[in-house]
Amino acid sequence: MTTIVTSFLWSVLQKLWAFCPVLLPTIIVYAAIVPVSLKVWIGAQFAPRMPEHQQAKRRLNVNLNLLPSCWIPTLEAIVLAIFLIISAFVDIVVEMKPEVKKIIMFALLVFPGTYSVSRLPVRNLILMIGRSKKGAPFFIQLKEEKTPTFDSFAFVAGVSICCGAILNVTHMFLKRFCQAILYGSFLHLLLLGTAVTSARAQRNMKNNLAAGIVWGSIGSAIVLGAVFYTGRNGLFVHPNEDFGGSSALVQGNVSFYWSYICFEIIALLYKMDHAFAQESGQVKVPNLKLRQPLGAKPDTSTNKEEVYVVRIPTSFGRTFDKPYFYASLAGLVAAVLFVASFVTCLEFFGRSMTGYEWVRFYLNAVAAPFVCAFPMALAHYRGELGKVWEYGERWMDVPELPEHIPLINDSDCESDAGEKSTEFADGLEFCDEKMLLGEEKEKEEPVLV
Repeated sequence: MTTIVTSFLWSVLQKLWAFCPVLLPTIIVYAAIVPVSLKVWIGAQFAPRMPEHQQAKRRLNVNLNLLPSCWIPTLEAIVLAIFLIISAFVDIVVEMKPEVKKIIMFALLVFPGTYSVSRLPVRNLILMIGRSKKGAPFFIQLKEEKTPTFDSFAFVAGVSICCGAILNVTHMFLKRFCQAILYGSFLHLLLLGTAVTSARAQRNMKNNLAAGIVWGSIGSAIVLGAVFYTGRNGLFVHPNEDFGGSSALVQGNVSFYWSYICFEIIALLYKMDHAFAQESGQVKVPNLKLRQPLGAKPDTSTNKEEVYVVRIPTSFGRTFDKPYFYASLAGLVAAVLFVASFVTCLEFFGRSMTGYEWVRFYLNAVAAPFVCAFPMALAHYRGELGKVWEYGERWMDVPELPEHIPLINDSDCESDAGEKSTEFADGLEFCDEKMLLGEEKEKEEPVLV
């Protein structure tokens, strides 16, 4: 009996190891992006909407003045999605020798792959949040200072990872390591661009949880049925191990879609944890300060014609308890354990599960019900089920800004950097576009207008 249990557990661990190139990057990306989603949500509560007669002009200035010194996540996600769709289409339709196809896939994916690797969240970035006349806010990310050495290193690392993931590499562990990084970099850029793409005026927890459970249950039934059918040597194609191979690339695109569904729920739970912490007094409402350039005449009034944006510095941080966010991640891990155990059980009953690795691309489909159920179970245990179920977030149409905002200027910050780190670390900066453009032109770093 002990031998059977040990053999079963060892087989489950082998399945988990095979799922790691998708599972680990997914968890890391979720943990990295949800704080950005929260910061954008907080900043949007203070960013007034752009006047309609200025909107087209401002958006045009954003596109022309910002590139290529900063990043517009929504635009990045769209461009990357186009590259991935074209690559998958070429891979499916074009028939040629595998070695030639790898070279073509490398040519198609080396640019978006290198760019995505260079955008991995290994450093803190300044956030700029603005509001258009209608719909959700938009935001960009900006470097605090020029980093040519880091940029050169990131470029070399990106090309090397693309070579290791797509082209022939004899060392299998190195190949899977590169594939995991490339998958995670693609997922990071795609989800970052969807952090605030919804134009819905309100998001309700009950609607998201109900949709996640229903669609996730349907997806789980399809995936587990496919696993069962594959065990009978069915018609499902076993993907090869190459990221540039047909089934791996195509199914990777499907995985990105299901990851977005889970991310919507997990990000909402993270912001709900923050809202509960703010209600309990664990975190305070962030301070809002008006930022003016050196030599400017002090004027703290917000009743002016300038177009304001909210600047969130790298020092801004939120420390609070995140029980429901961690519960959702626990649900994701539990779903993976369930799938690994299910595949192992089929093997113990004599099914041939060769090529089961394709399941890793559909883990988020199976995980969606678990990601919803675990936080609900925790809410029931804590006696907060009704509170969680009724939680919602609403984008303010017109922020209730005070007539005067405390002033912060660069001379004060530069004169006492240590005081800034303590007094202003948890504050937001209210800026107008002209001041930002003037500062960034001096640094040769364009900024959001």
